[in-house]
Amino acid sequence: MRYFYFLLFLCSIIKGQNYTSINYNMDRGLPQNSVKDILKDKYGFIWFTTESEIIRYNGQKFERFNNITINDSHLGDFYGNIEKDSLIVFEEGQKKQILLQNRKLKVLQNKKIKRTYRDKYGKTCALFNKNGMEAFYFNDQNYYIDLNDEQYIFNNGKEIIHLRKGKKRIIPIVYNTMKNIFVIDGVIFIRDVKNKKGIAFRHGESVQVNFPALLFSSGSKISWQQTTGQMFIINQNKLYKGGFENSTLKFDLLLANDIVKMPYSSIFYDRDYGKIYLGSLIKGLTILSPSGFTNIDENYVAYSSLPFTQNAIVTPEGLVLDRNGIVKDYHFNNYQQKKLVMIYDRDNNILHARGSAILRFHKNTNYKTSDSINFGNRTVTKMFSLEKNRISIILANTDNTNSLNIYDSDRLEKPIHSFRFTDEITSLSEIESNYLIGTDDGILSLSVKDSKIKRIVKDINVKQIIKNDDGTFWITTKKQGIFLLDSSRLVALPPDKNEALLSAHYILEDARKNLWISTNNGLFKTSKDEIFAFVKDKNKIPHYYRYDTKNGLLNNEFNGSSLPNAYQLGNADFIFPSMMGFVMFNPADIQSYYPKKGELRIERVKIDEQNIQYFKDEIKVKSDFTNIKILLDIPYYSNDQNLSISVKQNGGSFKNMTGDGELNLSNLKPGKYNLTFRIFLGNKNGYEYKTIVVDVVPFFYETKIFYGFTVLLVIIILIMIIDARTKRLSWRNKKLRSNLQEQNIRLKEKTHKLANTEKKLASESEYQKKVIESISHDITTPLKFISSLSQKLSESNGPEIQKQYFDSICKSSEELYKFTNNLKEYAELFKDSNSKKVYDIYLIVEEKTTFFSEIARQKNIKILNEIQPELFISTNKNILAVILHNLLDNAVKNTENGIIEIRSNDSDNTFTIFIKDSGRGMSEEQILFYNNLSQTIDIDNLAFKKIGLGLRLVIQLVKKIDGEITFHKNELQGTSVVLTLKTDIL
Repeated sequence: MRYFYFLLFLCSIIKGQNYTSINYNMDRGLPQNSVKDILKDKYGFIWFTTESEIIRYNGQKFERFNNITINDSHLGDFYGNIEKDSLIVFEEGQKKQILLQNRKLKVLQNKKIKRTYRDKYGKTCALFNKNGMEAFYFNDQNYYIDLNDEQYIFNNGKEIIHLRKGKKRIIPIVYNTMKNIFVIDGVIFIRDVKNKKGIAFRHGESVQVNFPALLFSSGSKISWQQTTGQMFIINQNKLYKGGFENSTLKFDLLLANDIVKMPYSSIFYDRDYGKIYLGSLIKGLTILSPSGFTNIDENYVAYSSLPFTQNAIVTPEGLVLDRNGIVKDYHFNNYQQKKLVMIYDRDNNILHARGSAILRFHKNTNYKTSDSINFGNRTVTKMFSLEKNRISIILANTDNTNSLNIYDSDRLEKPIHSFRFTDEITSLSEIESNYLIGTDDGILSLSVKDSKIKRIVKDINVKQIIKNDDGTFWITTKKQGIFLLDSSRLVALPPDKNEALLSAHYILEDARKNLWISTNNGLFKTSKDEIFAFVKDKNKIPHYYRYDTKNGLLNNEFNGSSLPNAYQLGNADFIFPSMMGFVMFNPADIQSYYPKKGELRIERVKIDEQNIQYFKDEIKVKSDFTNIKILLDIPYYSNDQNLSISVKQNGGSFKNMTGDGELNLSNLKPGKYNLTFRIFLGNKNGYEYKTIVVDVVPFFYETKIFYGFTVLLVIIILIMIIDARTKRLSWRNKKLRSNLQEQNIRLKEKTHKLANTEKKLASESEYQKKVIESISHDITTPLKFISSLSQKLSESNGPEIQKQYFDSICKSSEELYKFTNNLKEYAELFKDSNSKKVYDIYLIVEEKTTFFSEIARQKNIKILNEIQPELFISTNKNILAVILHNLLDNAVKNTENGIIEIRSNDSDNTFTIFIKDSGRGMSEEQILFYNNLSQTIDIDNLAFKKIGLGLRLVIQLVKKIDGEITFHKNELQGTSVVLTLKTDIL
């Protein structure tokens, strides 16, 4: 069975040949299974033609251009100049051509561009632009090759006509078939397989060329495309790329694989990424990617091994493996337990653990003999080779403890040091005469000299401790990430974007200071210098490059519990164990591919469900859009896990984008948004930045001008209403003065009444003054509120908050309008008449709470009218309304985020109204002052210099209706006002 696996292994190596392949057909993203021609444009994108469509490939996805309208669906090959960005695909009827230019397709109807050629001698020739394995040429058909300023016409296999600068020359060469003709660097080559010779021409003249024998092999098939300038030879299962240098035609082997035997219509080799593209007319597109990884597949899970020679390793079974497979088999054992631990002793004997024993295979007998060391009922879990030829063995005891024994003799009989631990020991590293011990609960420091054990790190489950040349240590853990340990200072390294590094296994450093890290999900490479830069500055996040099955690994899952785990051979190859054998590679041969500068293009956008549009630097869209999808176009043909693109908006922080190359935007408010995209070009080139502008254009009713105009209009209307009311009062005042003057004239003769008349005029003037002052005071608060909201509205950009402010202005304006309609109430305040009528006190209070409701809502105040509805009292409604208006005005102005309560009580022909707020309240001095003031008898003749107009008006009006008012300080916060009226309760 062992040799059967060996044969399977050899077959897999021959099949691989350092390339991995993937096939695309109608079941995997292609519109058809026919791929006719392949090339790469000057911008880096791969294009290929199918029977009816032209497809673009950017390394991650295929994009179909099936919106090209042509009469004939049979498309052909690419023709033109890549560097001049001018490529044409002919339809079969040649009436229309498709122009590929600037990454766009356009249908042409220019009859001057043809695939056929007719010279002045009347010969009609077909364009010979490509020579492929599946191409078919008619022997009686004339063909021509166009080399810009010259043409070669191939006349029925009998002769070649050379045309240049109006001159014609006949070259009497007999050629068997067009399949034997190709062009490299302007030189036309013609092979004669029968006679094993070749002919070459430049500018119609014969050229001496050294032809390799491969060209004349009967099994060699030519594949040539003039537009790409690439020529290949396929011989049996080998693919060669042709080149012409120093008068020698040479062919370099690209691939040896049975896949090459299949007939292909087109072949393209991408030098930048080393990929081979094979197009078939029936089986779609095959892409072969180079791989420097070699998986030694032993058909079982690989764990420990030891370096055996400069280029080979030895496994616990005794298999010696190199890149070509099994070199030798020492038949160590056939047991099926996990092979986790192997070491060499000082005599190069191989030791590996087997339960409670250690098997030792002897170097001096070429590993044909062995013995064992038994440890009774204790299990050997780890072994470490130490300095001075010492060996450390970790034993699991029956009492769930672990012993660390250090031996100075290869006989392993009696340890020179022994230490017992309650934690499970997972790793060990030497620091001079001391040891660093990794456990499942942290890191310990062991001093052998004084037998002191110190815990320097806790609460991490250590997997491996790997020592650096500079004396620092890499610490890998189980699901806790990677740490750098430097003088007891533990620094956590940032994980990769998929967090595979949280379960990293082992780390190897190559000659270029790159760190190679194995995980359960791929192999990672990063720069050691970047790691140490991050240790100094946490803003400098290191970049990780990931390798997986797309790069040639058979499996993404590596193993990390073995000792030794990973190491470097003498030939510089790295060895890592995986779930599908050992992974061998030379880090110098493994390429890291990054995008090139200038390849990222942001020029296409899809708005809602419309077709894709092209833009330059700026996208303009109406504010009623649903979704903006910005397409990022970048040709990148390596593992998309390593494509790092991020974006930030209006100076914010960069956020990583997903690998689909699309940015979706929605719910953008009107305005301009700067989007800056950043793509990582590798450590040497850093980042490339591109900025575009998204201009969300508002409708007219969403503009600030509209909002400002609306607010201004409302304010003007309010001012006009107030002005009209004021003018009406002034007119009435003037009319009254006029009447008084007329009376004064009539009563001039009645001198005894003159003094009374003058006194009345003075009283009326004082009355007007009081009325105007009262009106001005009571509309001040709502006007200030409207003005404040207008200012906030002009400064706000959010439609929702703008709408809220606008609604508040409208509601407050409506209440103010209602208030101005009832200004006649103020005309009756200071007259001598004190008429009483029966009113519902609840409705009077409710009217005033409604007036202040919007101001209260903006200040988060709850006004509670707790007076019983339909409670009728006999009072002067106008005076009571003004009193309540001013008291509520003061309560609202001095309260925020609180409650204002209005309730009542009645007894013995008195009615009491309580107005209680939770605002900032009056001081004790103010309350004493106002209570004393309210007891003053002649209130009308007092000079109110220390109080405002509102309280002066309230105290006056309360006295006018024979009421009483007192002020009280609340127990917790705020002020309570008690208004007592002498009235009848009905």
